[in-house]
Amino acid sequence: MAGMGDDYDRLHSLRFRVCPSPMNTLQLEDLPGGPSTLVLCATPRLARSLQERQGRCARQTVHPATEALICMTVEQWLSQWREAWLLTGHTVDPALQHMMLSSTQERLLWERVIRQTLGDDDATRLFDLPALAQTAQEAHQLQSIWQVAIPPSGLAEEHQQFQRWRAAFMQTCMQEGWATRHELDAHTVQALQAPVPGLPWPETVVLAGFNRLNPQEQALVNRLPALGVAVSWLDDTLPLARQTLQRHPDAAAECRAAAHWAREWQVRQPDARLAVVVPDLAAMRQPLHDALEDALAPWLALPAAAERQRPFNISLGRPLSDHALVGVALALLQSVAHVEPIAQTELSPVLLSPYWGGDATAPMRAQLDAAMRQHRPAQVHWSHLADLAQANGTPWALTPLTAWLRALSTLPSTLPRRQLPSAWAAWIPDTLRSVGWLAQRRLSSHEYQQHETFTECLAELSRLDAFTGPIPLSEALRRLRQLCRERVFQPETEGRPTIEVLGLLEASGLRFDAVWVMGMEAGTWPPPIRPNPLLPVAAQQQARCPNASAEVQLAFARQVHAQLSQSAPDVVWSWPHRSGSAVLALSPLLAQHSVLTPVQVNHPTHLHWAAEALACPDTRMAPLLNDTQAPAVGIGETVAGGSALLKAQAICPAWAYYRFRLGARPFDEPVDGLDARQRGTLLHAALECLWRDLGTSARLQALDDTQTQAAIEQAIATAWARREAEGGLEPLQPRSRALESRRLQRLLSHWLHVEKQRKEAFAVVATEQREAIALQRLNIRVQIDRMDQLDDGSHVIIDYKTGATVDTSNWASHRLTEPQLPLYATWRASQGDAVAAVAFAKVLLRDPGWAGLADQDERVPGVTSLTNRYNRQRYPADRFPDWAAVLEHWSTALNTVAHEILSGDAAVRLDNEKALTYCEVLPLLRLNERRQQWLESSAHDT
Repeated sequence: MAGMGDDYDRLHSLRFRVCPSPMNTLQLEDLPGGPSTLVLCATPRLARSLQERQGRCARQTVHPATEALICMTVEQWLSQWREAWLLTGHTVDPALQHMMLSSTQERLLWERVIRQTLGDDDATRLFDLPALAQTAQEAHQLQSIWQVAIPPSGLAEEHQQFQRWRAAFMQTCMQEGWATRHELDAHTVQALQAPVPGLPWPETVVLAGFNRLNPQEQALVNRLPALGVAVSWLDDTLPLARQTLQRHPDAAAECRAAAHWAREWQVRQPDARLAVVVPDLAAMRQPLHDALEDALAPWLALPAAAERQRPFNISLGRPLSDHALVGVALALLQSVAHVEPIAQTELSPVLLSPYWGGDATAPMRAQLDAAMRQHRPAQVHWSHLADLAQANGTPWALTPLTAWLRALSTLPSTLPRRQLPSAWAAWIPDTLRSVGWLAQRRLSSHEYQQHETFTECLAELSRLDAFTGPIPLSEALRRLRQLCRERVFQPETEGRPTIEVLGLLEASGLRFDAVWVMGMEAGTWPPPIRPNPLLPVAAQQQARCPNASAEVQLAFARQVHAQLSQSAPDVVWSWPHRSGSAVLALSPLLAQHSVLTPVQVNHPTHLHWAAEALACPDTRMAPLLNDTQAPAVGIGETVAGGSALLKAQAICPAWAYYRFRLGARPFDEPVDGLDARQRGTLLHAALECLWRDLGTSARLQALDDTQTQAAIEQAIATAWARREAEGGLEPLQPRSRALESRRLQRLLSHWLHVEKQRKEAFAVVATEQREAIALQRLNIRVQIDRMDQLDDGSHVIIDYKTGATVDTSNWASHRLTEPQLPLYATWRASQGDAVAAVAFAKVLLRDPGWAGLADQDERVPGVTSLTNRYNRQRYPADRFPDWAAVLEHWSTALNTVAHEILSGDAAVRLDNEKALTYCEVLPLLRLNERRQQWLESSAHDT
């Protein structure tokens, strides 16, 4: 079901709910405890909830019941009967002795049947076999449970093919003594004849939470009266609730509003049982979790509180494979399966993980990761890392770390080609220990639970022998990763939080003091149809299967909607008005709510949250600090960064502070071949060599095409030789080097053609020249790409650009976000040189040219002066009467920014977030928090 989540699909397909037929009804308070009454519930959550409620009611009465209410699902009760028959030797039906297939085993059997039917040819490899097997598994379940009648003729090819697969599947199960759960449940219902000693019939079975019984469940209900068991329905609805409807700008705003609502209820009535119900809980889990944490207990975001009990419980966990402890184990195993070098992006998380190598090697592993990134081969072998560790290691960490690295590098060559999954499952724990997984790690409660669940997945892997046969390690790891991905992990919670976050079907039959139902937009509710493609749609509709038709979905949605409306005295419905640029309509099921309730959520301010955190017991926080002001630059303190320091400060002071005063920077990212920075360096080196050889425009003009190409080739060869002489970089493969050389040849040929169009003669007087410029107490080191001298003795200062976007519009503003040319121009002018123009040289294959500003037009082609009408709009005459005024403006703006740096201005302050596109320290700016502060400030001002 699109947008509703896999768990939603599974529950909905097994038990689609529409109004039950009239029957005797009972109230929860009327139900006696003990074995005489059995409550069969739609979901395990409802069973637990009814037992807890009955216990609370019993404790509040004068004569509390001595026996608890027995509540379970239909599947649990039927499974209990099967176990009792097997234990007592009552062989009612030989089919009940068949081994029940797990979901994974069933899907593997479907894969095998489909592969055998289709054949192992190239056409079969075009199919996504695991996905096809899962669809077949669902189709078989639908056809069996919902008794879908397949017409004997007129079937489409895919429907005929599935019936052939199904026949082969059922025949294999019969031969091997296997059965699916729903098949065993059907046999169990048919076999119910007499009670088993120690497991008597209940006098009454009460159905709870069902709105429609599927045919299999209806068969059970029909059979019970003949066995002397009375059947009733639990009437657990409340009077029609007070209902309100809210529209919110988007899903994020809706999450914040729901969290604020929960907080208000918690303050007003701390013991109130609340529910936030979400149709697509899988998609909204994280934003809703963050909003609830921010509103209810923001101090829980601290690392020390990672495993503390939240004041809310989200019913849906995360896949086991998403948890770091298991993720690292899977990554280590995957690396063992590869004989070839491994992508650096896959190795880096393992090196930095606390779950590999132990705390003693953590600093060493961090240094090793940095060395690997600095060396920057895109593909790395474990043996290469062992060499790096040995070269950079320290005695206290070297031995265990290099031993583990050597083990990882040699394991692939010692592995058997194929063995049974059970053999791989036995091999995996020992191998993980031998390579340092969880070495010297004391597991917390949550980590221990993750480890145990991972062990259960290994046990499930070991039960696949009969379904796969001997397989290579890569296949075993694919199966294990799939098991971990499908296993939803939710750590056990202490007590029962009063706030529950649930999916739509999980909330069915539950009662609360107040409920908020989110995401009620027309595209989600009622849910869209999604018939199974392997069964005829008409047959599914005739059987009224889940997801088969709009009529079925609407009936389902109406019943769930009605049940939610009576699940609490107070119900809030909401929907997001927009998703990106799309406008979302309200669900038609809420059309009767004509009055919308606009809500202005007054979120707690950051200072309020901090005050709560300081007041929270067991929470240690430093006093609040104003982090917009850093210490001033001390006398004699050096601040590196050159013109990039001035650029960062002009865009956002915090960027400059973190990057250049604190020295924060990201690690280099691995690439195949040269990255953009290396290509730029190589181009600069080639242009420097070229102009040192040419010297003047006259000599350039004198070259014919052959001589020009020869000069370019010589410059490129010199640039490569310089790169190799500097060392420290991974050598390029010959083919990559040849490709880069051809790219440079084309680029320089295009660019020299542009240079030949210049009308004023020039001589290149400086290339890649380093200077130290004093700006107040800052010593700004710059490297100017090139400076030309014109015939009149004036100078043109040039900066090469290889990116498509060049911005000179900021030169008229008070904050110069492209300061390198203005900085060098004002410094040269202060030295008595005549600066006639500043220009970016756009060295590009497409649309090469110039951009900049000059004292008069056509000093450089395309670089205009203040007299140009477009420039006059940007540089008004009252502020910029002449070229000297522009230079003076630049000097003033640069000194203002320098003063900010020296005084310690480190605020997150900016005019345009797009200017942060290349910010290396973006996570440190905490823009989300800053936006919230801006919103709070704006709300306070209004």
